[in-house]
Amino acid sequence: MEFFANEIKNFLKPISMQFVMAETSENLVLDIVIALTELAIAVFFAIVLFKMINKILDYLTQPKCDDMVTKLKSDCEKYKVLGFDCKWVTVNGKHRPVALVQLCSPKAFCVLFRLNRMLWIPKSLRALLEDKDIMKVGVDAVLNAKKLATDYDIKVAGAFDLRYIACMTRRNSENLEQMTCSVLHVSLDESSWSLASNWKVKQLCPKEIEDAANRAYAAVEIFKSLTFELDPSDPYMNPNGNLSIGVLRKNFSQLLDHHFDESEPVYYSRLLEPFEVDCPSDKCLLLTPDDEFVCSVAKSKGEWYLKEQLGTKVNCEDFTVRVKYFPPIQTIGYYQRPDE
Repeated sequence: MEFFANEIKNFLKPISMQFVMAETSENLVLDIVIALTELAIAVFFAIVLFKMINKILDYLTQPKCDDMVTKLKSDCEKYKVLGFDCKWVTVNGKHRPVALVQLCSPKAFCVLFRLNRMLWIPKSLRALLEDKDIMKVGVDAVLNAKKLATDYDIKVAGAFDLRYIACMTRRNSENLEQMTCSVLHVSLDESSWSLASNWKVKQLCPKEIEDAANRAYAAVEIFKSLTFELDPSDPYMNPNGNLSIGVLRKNFSQLLDHHFDESEPVYYSRLLEPFEVDCPSDKCLLLTPDDEFVCSVAKSKGEWYLKEQLGTKVNCEDFTVRVKYFPPIQTIGYYQRPDE
């Protein structure tokens, strides 16, 4: 019996050893899987942490946003206007959040705010954009304002579409590039602007930065130039019109934050509040064809307009003449020139 017991024991011993080895092998595989999973998780969090630290370092090493905003507000102390434009990335027909906001002061100080590189929107920048006393002018300025509201809950106030003032000065409602050419007589370089589609990249090239700044600069300069045509009352004290005392700002109030509609004609004279003009007996009041008051001239000058059939008398009590035609090129003092 002892012999058979030993034989059975010797027979079962290899089987038990194989079972132990199999169990040890399965545990080893499980340990390896767990270790690889933990390593993958650790690598993932390391990458996330690295990106966060990189963004923080980028933010800390760049000029302070608050300083840039303070400079912009300082430049707007008398002439409360900023050139305004935005850019974002479009992927498969879907608009991503605004990546770039361009602002330019009347003194040609331009700042590009890269919102996609910020961990949060600084309070100073938000307050500047939401300041209703500072106009933000540009083509499609209202569209850009609504995009910022949707993406970042920034309620931009005082957005004004330049195409309105183009219509007031009897120009075509053109895009920014065309208006820059026709009003400022310079050209915007659209090559890199149209080709550069990814405004979310870490670093924009110098040409892209220049083009982006030029758009905001062109916007504020177009506004200044056309404003001067509308209200050149004192070219020495107010070389850019009377916006510094709030006259034009008040007249434009009904067009602020309003989408441009080409089907609705806009005349500056219709935006003005009613006013009375004192007309001495030896003077004549001149009106443009759309009834905008131009100036008072000598009575003989008004009679000359009627004699040459260049105007129509519209008021006899106060000698008032509405001219029939706009001058080909309007300049200051055109209607007061001596008889020719």
